[in-house]
Amino acid sequence: MRSPLVHLLMFVGLLLGQPCQAADALPLLHPLFSSEAVLQQGKPLPIWGWTTPGAAVLVRIGKQSLSATAGADGRWQVTTAPFKVSDAPLTLTVSGPQSVTSENLVVGEVWLCGGQSNMFWQLNAVENGATEMAAANVPGLRLFSLLEASTPAPLASPNGIIHHWAPCIPGLIGNFSAVAYYFGRELQQHLNVPVGVISIPYGGTTAETWMSEKALRDFGGFNEVLDAIPAAAPAMLDGTFNYDAGPLLKGKRGIPTLAYNAMLAPLAGYPLAGIVWYQGESNSDRAQQYRRLLPALIADWRAQFHDPKLPFVIVQLAGHFATHADPVTDDEGWVALMEAQALTAKTVPFCGLGCAYDQGSVEEIHPLVKKEVGRRLVYPALALAYPTAAKGLPAGGPLAVSAKRDGAGVRVRFQDVGKGLEVRGGQVTTFALGGADGHLVWATAKVEKDSVFVSSPTVAVPTRIQFAYDQNPPGQLYNSEGCPAIPFRMDVK
Repeated sequence: MRSPLVHLLMFVGLLLGQPCQAADALPLLHPLFSSEAVLQQGKPLPIWGWTTPGAAVLVRIGKQSLSATAGADGRWQVTTAPFKVSDAPLTLTVSGPQSVTSENLVVGEVWLCGGQSNMFWQLNAVENGATEMAAANVPGLRLFSLLEASTPAPLASPNGIIHHWAPCIPGLIGNFSAVAYYFGRELQQHLNVPVGVISIPYGGTTAETWMSEKALRDFGGFNEVLDAIPAAAPAMLDGTFNYDAGPLLKGKRGIPTLAYNAMLAPLAGYPLAGIVWYQGESNSDRAQQYRRLLPALIADWRAQFHDPKLPFVIVQLAGHFATHADPVTDDEGWVALMEAQALTAKTVPFCGLGCAYDQGSVEEIHPLVKKEVGRRLVYPALALAYPTAAKGLPAGGPLAVSAKRDGAGVRVRFQDVGKGLEVRGGQVTTFALGGADGHLVWATAKVEKDSVFVSSPTVAVPTRIQFAYDQNPPGQLYNSEGCPAIPFRMDVK
């Protein structure tokens, strides 16, 4: 149990908008800079921690020596010149009233992977998990993960169990996110440089619990529940708060800001190459709101890492529930959430999309096939962050860029087809056409290199077309890299 003084300090910190951690509980050096860390190449590197207020701190890393003075809250920080990619080990030493040394740091590419349970799903629980774990010896890949946590105000450093970087070896990989591991492994193979993956998933969470208070107040619609958090904060901190009692603060996985406070805020400012986001299941009942909420989350996270162009790769939800017999027109629910993700990737700058609808399950919301999902995410990551390595590769699945009348049908043109569109399973049956009456019918599709000709004898003048717009559509249309075409619906020109 925490002492009454610590509780008081935390509650005062909450009221003042400061991290709710007692100063004497914070480490001399932030755990992101522990031994085996991967540091982001090409960007100035802030290094920080906490010590006695007013104390002088000396930092040595590589050939650089820097000094700082701890502020009134004990926090100190230095910023190094950018480092170049290197797997030659660096040593980081921090000296002051205390001292600490971190060894075997390398410089490469750092990606943050967050979301809910499908991002959390661990390697030891996926398809062929035992075999994959035994083969998970990747010297160029290092891992850092946070346990699921929520707090009523932002933390400065991860709470609870000590967090640190670890090499990717069979004995340590089993409890790591499977999607994050497969993504990191694939990226490292493409780039052949050190890659660090930071995993911060929390099962069952909504997007709003991953956003800062300021971002949510600017977004609107969450003020009432945000205003209720301070009064409940002391009970949240000592573990006596009943999250099932409601009505406003019900279920910690859905309360705004709580996951952000405990799992994102402690990492803010650490230089990154990009972010992978696998979340949306818990917002599927508010798909239209998610069209605005996800872009707001992206802007919020980019602000926390001081990079308005930080690459952001969205994992589109895997298929779930039964496939519909007739063309779907839903504007809410699972399929509409998938559409919101695709629209965000298309309209928000420096965003990409990895499709997973063909890797889903009718019954299981947590499909066990994660390897292919991780592989596909590398294509948008390369396109956004590594244009040289991405040369000749698609930026993800085939993306429809136009739908125009062509005689008695519609010709849909795609980009990101690689060497051409490919059909799996014999034929494509998931195109639908509609006319002026708004009624949609299944249509016939003929695939030709980078385009598809779609027609129906019952729709003389098509005005509307959609493809794979369902909560669990089959995978039928792919590019040469094995990425499925992105579902869409659009007007015909």
